[in-house]
Amino acid sequence: MSTNENSVIVTNETEVNTAADTEVNTAIETEVNGVNENSMNEMATEVQAYHSFLGSLKGKVVTVYRGGPESKKGVLLDVKSDFIALSTQKNNNNNNNNDNQNNNKQNHQIIYYQAQHVKSISEDSKSNSTQTIPMMNNQMDYINAESFVELLNLMIDEKIKINQGGPESKKGILVEAASDYIALFTDDDGMVYFNINHVKSVSLHQNKNDNNNQMKMVYPEAVSAAKFEDVFKHMEHKWVAINRGGAEAMEGVLVENSGGHYTVVSNQEVLRIHPYHIRSISSGPKGSAKGLQNQMQNQNQNNNGYNNYQSNDNSDNSNNNVNRRSARRTRNSSYRFARN
Repeated sequence: MSTNENSVIVTNETEVNTAADTEVNTAIETEVNGVNENSMNEMATEVQAYHSFLGSLKGKVVTVYRGGPESKKGVLLDVKSDFIALSTQKNNNNNNNNDNQNNNKQNHQIIYYQAQHVKSISEDSKSNSTQTIPMMNNQMDYINAESFVELLNLMIDEKIKINQGGPESKKGILVEAASDYIALFTDDDGMVYFNINHVKSVSLHQNKNDNNNQMKMVYPEAVSAAKFEDVFKHMEHKWVAINRGGAEAMEGVLVENSGGHYTVVSNQEVLRIHPYHIRSISSGPKGSAKGLQNQMQNQNQNNNGYNNYQSNDNSDNSNNNVNRRSARRTRNSSYRFARN
């Protein structure tokens, strides 16, 4: 067989292999696209089933979770794509039965639960069948958003509470809300970054004196990051606090490794972590912001004390000068009286 014939055979085999690879890749892409379409269709079906299941409970008394710190009983106000809104009665000792709308708002709290974490919702069928519950969603003011991330964006600059209890429950001013994390300024830990995937619930937290304090509050600027894992890059080689409490809470120096993993070096321990599994992270040791705040308050008190001392001292000097002038006038008038 000649060399040209061999070349033709090799070329034909190459073309056949290339065509076969193209067909295989096309088949794989078609299969993947089909899987993606099927997954999206299944997800859409699940969302519809979710809405039809919970939609019938709107306006009724339900209990979210059967136990634990997140368990609350109240009226289901709204059902959205990935969260629900629950109106719960605050625990207070006010026995004044006033039916006006303002007192009704003050005595109730709206809790927004992220749907992926809700393990159970139970209906009090006996209570719902024997009582006529008004449409409280017409009376209660709650944030109307289409998604949980949009809800958090509408809460920026508000004082909120993350989760209803447990080690990851925290109160503070919501500074920023990204696609998968939020930045919360707290009194004791400063700026804390929470992974939205691990946030079970959120609610507005307002005290009587919060309006005055919020006007005077100045907090540091949050890091500029598109995703939660990018927050870690801003904290490399710094002392960080991972999670707020519990068995998985840790502190140490953050060091980046390959593959998006990080290590936290604390004394003799080297802990390997991945940002997705981290609930929250903050720069510096826990409670450092509270200690700094106490130092600033003590300094302000000392400055106020010094200013008061200076003011009192100046007042005493002024009174002494007035007394001395009054004494001179008295002596002069006595001298004139004696001469007369």
